[in-house]
Amino acid sequence: MLCLPVFDSSVNQGVRTAGKLLQRAISRPDIYEDGVIGNKTIAAAAANPDKKQLLRDFTTFRIKHYSDLPHFKVYWKGWTRRAIEVTMASAIFDDG
Repeated sequence: MLCLPVFDSSVNQGVRTAGKLLQRAISRPDIYEDGVIGNKTIAAAAANPDKKQLLRDFTTFRIKHYSDLPHFKVYWKGWTRRAIEVTMASAIFDDG
């Protein structure tokens, strides 16, 4: 469920940013927002009992990141659409 959105975010927003957004969405004190998607981050995401909420939170933080960029007023529609469409497409999968 999270593989596609995290991959898409990595391509579009950068690997480190995608990692930080995922870590923020996991929202556990033992998971630091360093942007490195390592064993701890993967295990924490896999252990999350509510994958759909984790996906929603990741997408929310992703759109918030876009809104903080200087060109958001110009590109907001495409960036937001991309994040939402990827989320909708991935919501049908349970990839752990």
